[in-house]
Amino acid sequence: MEYDATRQTVRFKAYRVPARCWRCWKTFTFFTPYEFVDMMVFRCERCGAKRVIEAYGEGNYGGAESKYIDFHYSHLPRNEDEKHMDEFLRVFEGQWTDLCPCGGHFRFRSPIRCPHCRAPECRLLRGRDEIVESPPIPVLKFAIPPEYTNAPARPSWQPKAKA
Repeated sequence: MEYDATRQTVRFKAYRVPARCWRCWKTFTFFTPYEFVDMMVFRCERCGAKRVIEAYGEGNYGGAESKYIDFHYSHLPRNEDEKHMDEFLRVFEGQWTDLCPCGGHFRFRSPIRCPHCRAPECRLLRGRDEIVESPPIPVLKFAIPPEYTNAPARPSWQPKAKA
């Protein structure tokens, strides 16, 4: 993975996936992260613009998610975090991230849109096996509110030892 601090873009190993739009019938390709690359792609719900963020790390998506869960669910052991991912995604995408220049929100589960007509009705074609270097993709910018950054962290979950 290559990070460019001056332009705030990232290049990473990705699958080049061919697709066809079912509205205009044009073919195009899009890039999805390779399995061993810890990147998440957020797409604009209106125009389909892409932003990426690292999935793990204290200052990235994983750090933001753990701070949110530590603040709201301090009583839960760490192995129950998956239950609250949808709730965190709604807060993260709606309030913590920057808006797209078109006015839309960047969503993790937004559909892939055709670059020609912006329709979300796309079907994958065969040939997903090619691993290439992705084009430079902008980094998703977000800000964690101060009340979350100062929240005490939960202790890691450990099973009780048998005596």
